[in-house]
Amino acid sequence: AMQAPVAEAASARPPGRDPEVGQEYARLEDASQVGECVCRCRCPQRHKIAVVGMFLVFSTGLALHAATDGSASAPAARSSWEPHVGCSMASVLEFLGFPPGRGSCESKPAASPPAACDVNIVIARHCDKRPPWVTDPTPQELCTVDGLLRGENMARLFADGGRFPVPSRLYARRMPPDIYSSRDLYLLWPLAQRYRLLVNTSFSALEVLDLARALLDERSSLCGETVLVSWDHCAIPTLAQALGCTHGACLTCWDDANYDSMFWLSFRLAAGGGWDLRFNTVQEGYREAGRPEGYRECQGNPVENHRFGFTCEPQASSLTGVAG
Repeated sequence: AMQAPVAEAASARPPGRDPEVGQEYARLEDASQVGECVCRCRCPQRHKIAVVGMFLVFSTGLALHAATDGSASAPAARSSWEPHVGCSMASVLEFLGFPPGRGSCESKPAASPPAACDVNIVIARHCDKRPPWVTDPTPQELCTVDGLLRGENMARLFADGGRFPVPSRLYARRMPPDIYSSRDLYLLWPLAQRYRLLVNTSFSALEVLDLARALLDERSSLCGETVLVSWDHCAIPTLAQALGCTHGACLTCWDDANYDSMFWLSFRLAAGGGWDLRFNTVQEGYREAGRPEGYRECQGNPVENHRFGFTCEPQASSLTGVAG
């Protein structure tokens, strides 16, 4: 509830009111808005103010004494007794004949769950690079020209009028110390610039499970929204499995040559309060994966799935097509 300043609340009261009493009631109104009751007290009849004022002093002293065990040096208890005093005063005012509405004390209605809540979490691999075993590998944290253009393509895909909805949140791995570029950011940056979105880099590559927990915990606040995550392909199966995916594609190792696939996890709040999950593999459609290269790059990688207690099954072909 919005708390008005004392001066503003006092000036909003009917004329002819004793200024000191008006200030006391303004203070009471502000105090009574703490906790479960939202109390709005007003006193249009002067002769009742004295009665209520005496009760206020008496009940406040009792409440403060009980909350602090008689000690005057316990300011921390203030938040525990003020709501009860304020709400009690509002009830007394109503008993003495004040009109309902602003002079009554009503409990805040319990927050009802939304009628429908759908949340999309999309996981994409970072921008393209040349693998370390070729003659001319891409320097660490940089992309090939195709990789940079892939980022431009993402800004067209996740767009107003595009194939996919505009995401409300973007996530990328936190960069190590003294590193000032990121393949994740190269993929997301054109989209972030176009829609003025911040990229959340709170989670490092080793904190992929923390990211999954954060996303699951925040689903109820993301109704109708899409979240896009750019991550290392060696740990994408871990992230998908930690989010609850048990589809075969989530249990399959990501092919080193595949940059075009994305995991699309759609959560819907069920009637019983749980979450239903649907999974698909979708394609960016920028450039098809070349010849499958297997799982060579992730072997021995410090962020490979096994490190986090998850496994994946290698396959000869890359992850393409629609799953589920």
